[in-house]
Amino acid sequence: MRNIPLHQMQSRPRPHQSRAARSSPKTAWPAQGGATNRLLGRRLLTLLACLAAGLVLAGAVIAVLPTLYVAETRILVPPDGTDAVGAINRSPALAEQVIAELHLDHDTDLTQESWHPPEALDPARSWIETHTGWKLPLPSSAQAPQGSLVDRFWDQVEIIHRGRSSRMVEIRVSASDPKQAAAIANSLGRLALSTGTIITPALPPGGAAYPPVSAILLIGAAGGVLLGLASIVLFDSKPRLFARSEELESASGLPVLAVVPELEDGGAAIANVLRDPGSPFAESLRKLYGKLHSQRWNQAPKIIAVSSAMPGEGRSTLAASLGRLLASEGGRVLLVDCDWRHPELHTLFRLNNETGLTSLLLDPHIALDDVIHTDALSGLDIITAGRRNRQAVHKLISEPMRKILSALAAGYDLVLLDMPPVLAADETLLLSGLVDKLIFTVRWRHTPRGKATDAMDKILAARGDVLGVVLTRVDLQRYGKDKLSLNTAK
Repeated sequence: MRNIPLHQMQSRPRPHQSRAARSSPKTAWPAQGGATNRLLGRRLLTLLACLAAGLVLAGAVIAVLPTLYVAETRILVPPDGTDAVGAINRSPALAEQVIAELHLDHDTDLTQESWHPPEALDPARSWIETHTGWKLPLPSSAQAPQGSLVDRFWDQVEIIHRGRSSRMVEIRVSASDPKQAAAIANSLGRLALSTGTIITPALPPGGAAYPPVSAILLIGAAGGVLLGLASIVLFDSKPRLFARSEELESASGLPVLAVVPELEDGGAAIANVLRDPGSPFAESLRKLYGKLHSQRWNQAPKIIAVSSAMPGEGRSTLAASLGRLLASEGGRVLLVDCDWRHPELHTLFRLNNETGLTSLLLDPHIALDDVIHTDALSGLDIITAGRRNRQAVHKLISEPMRKILSALAAGYDLVLLDMPPVLAADETLLLSGLVDKLIFTVRWRHTPRGKATDAMDKILAARGDVLGVVLTRVDLQRYGKDKLSLNTAK
């Protein structure tokens, strides 16, 4: 495998794929009808819930507000009695007559005193007045002004002059009892004008005039609908994340190959597979590799790329940890860093990145032995990305790249390509058509669904063969609770 010049590498067909298979997309997104219906149903439920909440709140407001009935009586004033009408407005004597006649001095609506702070708050009141200069209400209800019963009586009465000559006077009374409202209006009309004529006596109203139930309910309903629409817009604008493997499978139509736990960093992850080969992290990688060989292939895929939608989804850590684990267990594995923009493998393994894949692509005199590094702890072979070069990007779909992959596949059991994020670089789309299979990584509770689906669409359009999806950087404790709550809800 070592010291093979590029001019001696021969291109070979990919044995497990026919030309017809390569000419058609490998995977397609599932029909979105079910997901669309669920989304519409969720929006409708949100709208109905907010509408119900608005109506409940409106009902609570109606229940808290006092119920008032309005009774009206109309008086025709003689021509010479117009000036006397002004005496009706807030006349203490007239109010006392009506109060005595109807025994309103025992009515709770009139006798209830206004609230005043208790005397126990005197020290606090003094401190606030001293430091702020504000003048607070008197603390004792006993110091309420005399005649407040009369004032509260007139607060319930409205005198309205009708007509151009103002000879028609309307007395409108509001009270919590409809019969009492009519009685007050008629009593005022009779006692106010001795020479006037009551043309329309007040009758007990059939319905309450306050609160305006219809208006409050309409406002509550409108507010609920607006809140529901705002919630829907906020929910739709917020990136939807993947919390469970079932969600990922439903959205992509692809199997979830493994659920990989979160570790502190990439260095801790690649060390974990050697230090603790029985850990949940290592077992998840074995499960992933087992899925690669569980399919009934004519020939097992040997060139496998690992990519993601965006940076920071655990793509490089997954490829490095998987390669190191398989190499430590006796496999002949090569790991290749294809991310020139943000290479990571040389940092994870503490290697020199002066020469790498770019050197192999651009310099015909460079042999594989010149760019391959071997991890002493696991036996994993590694090709770093090398220095970034724009010419190397165009070489990715050239014949030298095909020859390199062919030669690598002939000498190793598995070749892992760490490819850049799909939405950050076009190289991934160029390379996806050259590899046998592609593993797509999605970070748990981090990758927006729209970004993931957009990246998958781009890979499929480039005729990439996606094997499945890996859910990375998972908090297993929270993930287990999510699964438990989902099963309980079912």
